[in-house]
Amino acid sequence: MGEIGESMLKSMHELKTCPKTVIFLWGNFLHFIYSSCQQDILLALNIAVGSESRKQIVTSTLLQLQTRFELCRFDVAMWNQQTHTSEEREELATEVEKHRNEGQSLIASTRRTFLSQSPGQSEWLAANFLTPTSSILEQWDELRKTILGGTFYTPVSREELIAVVGAFQQEFTHTGHWYTCLNGHTYSIG
Repeated sequence: MGEIGESMLKSMHELKTCPKTVIFLWGNFLHFIYSSCQQDILLALNIAVGSESRKQIVTSTLLQLQTRFELCRFDVAMWNQQTHTSEEREELATEVEKHRNEGQSLIASTRRTFLSQSPGQSEWLAANFLTPTSSILEQWDELRKTILGGTFYTPVSREELIAVVGAFQQEFTHTGHWYTCLNGHTYSIG
């Protein structure tokens, strides 16, 4: 739901005719959606803790970490719509780093608790919690870097990629070969 709302918000920004008050209201609505997701996950976590369902506790903790990141990422994107000083960027980067460190502490305590209660389940924990949470920590690091760098990463759309390839084909008269690296980046040798 957040992705749909963010697409709508992006379209409003691109229109340039949409009143700023409408954009502001959509931003607040999306913040509400992400915040309500956080509240729902805390309820699920409390139910899991009450029923002593270890795997559900771990799963709910993972969702909690993901929604914390998504809410912060969205807030940073909205914050970035305005001009800020380097000091303000430093303050926000420090706040993001604080959230990341809190997440890392929560991951460590969840790991310790789960393994102390279910020592034979380390493979399940690695696959269903530790691997996804390491990705979330990397996303926090990337978010912090983009704040400090003053740029924000947005994925290249398929249409943009096709346009780039077309431009290269017009620019280079010889035939080249296009490849995709292990990280999903397109490149040419020729």
